[in-house]
Formats: sequence, C-alpha cells, structure tokens
Amino acid sequence: MCIEQAIGIDWSAVGAIATAFAAGTALLIWLVDGSRRKAERKAAARLLAQSMIAPVAAAQIDIAAVRRAVAPPDGSTWLIHAALASKAGRDELAGLAAGVNLELPPQFLDKADLFSEEVSNKLAYALTVISRLKVSAKLLSSLGDTSEQQDIDQHTHLLLTLIKETADAVDDAYNVLLVAGRASR
Repeated sequence: MCIEQAIGIDWSAVGAIATAFAAGTALLIWLVDGSRRKAERKAAARLLAQSMIAPVAAAQIDIAAVRRAVAPPDGSTWLIHAALASKAGRDELAGLAAGVNLELPPQFLDKADLFSEEVSNKLAYALTVISRLKVSAKLLSSLGDTSEQQDIDQHTHLLLTLIKETADAVDDAYNVLLVAGRASR
C-alpha cells in the first residue's frame, strides 16, 4: 500500500483547489489592475481638463471683448452702424470677431476618450462655433461698398448671432471643464 492511499489524499481534489485558487488570484489581480487603471484615467482626465481651462478662459475673454465692442455698456451701437454703412466698419467688426481663438492642447485630440460625452461635445461645439464665427467674419469683410445692402444686413446679422452663440458655447465649455477638472471628484 502506498503512502497516498494510507493517508487518503485525493490528488484530483487538491488539483481542483489549486486551480480554483490560481483562478481567484488571477481574478483579484485583474480587478485591482482595472481599478488602478480607472483611477489613472480619471486623474489624467482631471489634469487634462485643468490644463484646458486657461485656453478656454482666454477665448471667453476674447469673445467678451467683442461683445463689449458690439454692445458697450453705454448702449452705443456705433460699431454695428459702421459695419452696415462702410467697408471699413465691416473690416473692423470682422477683425474683432476673427480674433477669437481657442487653442486646445494637442493632448486633447490624443486623449479625448478620457472625457465624458458631455465634456467632449461642449468642447467640440465651442471649437465649431468659433470656426463658423471666423468664416462669417471673413465673409462680412469681403463685402465691399458696392455690395447689396441686403447682403450686408444678412452677413452682419449672422455675425452678430454667431458672436452670441460663440459666447454661450465657450461659457458652456468653460463650465464643464471646471467640473471635469475639480480635484474633489
């Protein structure tokens, strides 16, 4: 009689226990690693959001300056009237609007998947509306003094509408970045 039979060891049961233990260990390692990666992604998203707050704030300042020039606190509308009346006025208004910039760090495009859908959508919309503002400014500036007044009116109205839309979009982007970049999340 061999020693295994004398002691009564069931080696298939020992193998099953060892296999279950190894599988449990592997599962535990996978769960810990997943949790660690999730925390790293969250920290990376927070850091990237914090780094993007300054450029979005700069765009807020740019568009606020345009809005203040278009509708100053004293209620004057001289810039709008100048844009409607002359090429020089249109060039001045278009130049102000074209000066609004939003330069996000290149990591945003590389790591856009770190952000929630809301953050990505608000930033993409802000970039899109600023692009539309620049195109509209260029179109308004291209209208000469011999252009039809109806075209001048329509392009001026479109630019003024885009100025407001840009201000709202940039404000929204700024606010979602503040939330995404908060360290206490």
